[in-house]
Amino acid sequence: MFHETPFTIVALLVHPSDGTLLSVSRKTDHDDLGLPGGKIEPGETPEQALVREVFEETGVRILAFEPCFQRPCGPLGPSRCYRVLAWEGIPFAKENAWVGWVTPERLLEDRNSFKDYNRALFDYLGPALLPATIQTPVQGTFRPLIEAHAREALVKLWQRPNGA
Repeated sequence: MFHETPFTIVALLVHPSDGTLLSVSRKTDHDDLGLPGGKIEPGETPEQALVREVFEETGVRILAFEPCFQRPCGPLGPSRCYRVLAWEGIPFAKENAWVGWVTPERLLEDRNSFKDYNRALFDYLGPALLPATIQTPVQGTFRPLIEAHAREALVKLWQRPNGA
């Protein structure tokens, strides 16, 4: 599926009850939000970096994931995104950053450094951003997403013309 080895990795964690996304801020600007992720260390696989970076930034342990998107990300080179299918733990702020659940639209605001990457990711995934089922962090069992309004809001977001 992906041919170039990524330089950075990104995690896409969708909250099972409302479709919000786990987000982290820059350490120096708590209003500049993005998805958790970071650089791959020497000798580390992209998957190992994914698990390490998400835990370092949010305290969440990733249990299952799948690659879902890759594209250049500025001067850093290719960045690969993984959709997280199962995790455990309650996210909390680490590394002097803000951590929390936000709507996809919040990650597209002009004040976010990675808004262009996020737009490309959301456009690529479309309504598949919200899978029909994911493993919940609490019960550890598969269940459908129960908040239909979250899915409808995302569909409306993707139906807007670019830049609108």
